[in-house]
Order: sequence, then C-alpha cells, then structure tokens
Amino acid sequence: MGCRMNFTTLKRRSDFLHVRGGVYWVTPGFTLQARTRKPETGVTGETAGINCSRIGFTVTRRIGNAVVRNRIKRRLREIVRKNSDLFIRPDCDYVLIARPGGLKRRFEDLDRDLKFALKRVHDKLETRTGM
Repeated sequence: MGCRMNFTTLKRRSDFLHVRGGVYWVTPGFTLQARTRKPETGVTGETAGINCSRIGFTVTRRIGNAVVRNRIKRRLREIVRKNSDLFIRPDCDYVLIARPGGLKRRFEDLDRDLKFALKRVHDKLETRTGM
C-alpha cells in the first residue's frame, strides 16, 4: 500500500496515542494534533508510512449517531485530500478530531481552518524540535 497523495491513514491505536502527546491546534470544526516520528518507524512490514505523512481521523459517539459521524469524517477526509500538498513533513503524524461544529461549519471555513491549523502546528513543531 504506498502513499496516496502525500499521506497514508493511521489505523493502529498505538499510533493515535503517540500523536496525542504532541502539539495541537483547536478550531471550531476540529482539533488538529501532530507529532514527529523517526522516519524509520513506518507501518510494520510495509513501506507505507516511511516517506509520507500519516493522518488519522477520530469522531466520537458524543458527536452524534453513525450517519452524522460518517458525514463529518467524509468532510474531514475531503479537506485533507484537497490540501494534501500542505502535509509536507514526511516525518510527521497527524490526527484530526472532529468537534460538534464540524457538521454545521461551511466547507470553505473548514478548509481555511485546516490551512491555518497546519501552519500553527508546523510552527509549534519547529519551535519544539529546533528545526
């Protein structure tokens, strides 16, 4: 399974927990978390996560029923796909956690929020790592 665009999808709980300890930025529609990883720690047995960013999506039951959760997740996946060129750090894992406002927020606003959140998270990561 190689990189789709510039990223692959996080699947394992341990990867989500690893990102949880990194930097984050909160927007009305979602929270973006990011954390750097060593380039050699990719998906076990595959080369999928080594040369590209890895992104995970989380939508809790608190947001709504399955229909609502799937709709928000599709919206988040689409803004990530649309902005895949912004996920330029191959040594980084990202998690988008949906918030209740994500369903009612206009798509253009979610798109703008993602661009701003990525910039802020990358700035925080550079400050932490001294890059």
